[in-house]
Amino acid sequence: NRLSTIQEHFMIRRAIERGVSMESLAKALSVDVSHIIKKMTLLDGICPEAADLLKDRQFSAEISRVIRKMKPTRQVECVELMLTANNMTVAYAEALFAATPQHLQVVEKRARKPLGVTAEQMVKMEREMGSLQGHHLP
Repeated sequence: NRLSTIQEHFMIRRAIERGVSMESLAKALSVDVSHIIKKMTLLDGICPEAADLLKDRQFSAEISRVIRKMKPTRQVECVELMLTANNMTVAYAEALFAATPQHLQVVEKRARKPLGVTAEQMVKMEREMGSLQGHHLP
């Protein structure tokens, strides 16, 4: 009789709140600490209505990673679609996210820096762009 994913989330949170270290939990459950962190933060950014729909189900913590990229109304809609289709896979969640209109997506709070560009290179490029703006191309 296995626990639902959300029951497991609450069990892990309670253990940590009572002073059990993540490392001890990971060792006891024979998993990596990153797995404990994913289980612990499972419902971060998930609206209560979507969490309630999932409360008795088993699903990958990676589904939460995808669902939290959507606004609450779309989260509920997607979870309902996943349950109706009996398809609780990350691939299906990602397909639903891909079909989510921009206005129902959560905007990332942190700006991503361009990959492979150092701060010094960025300053140099900005300086060069500034000097180009003073020159007119033929």
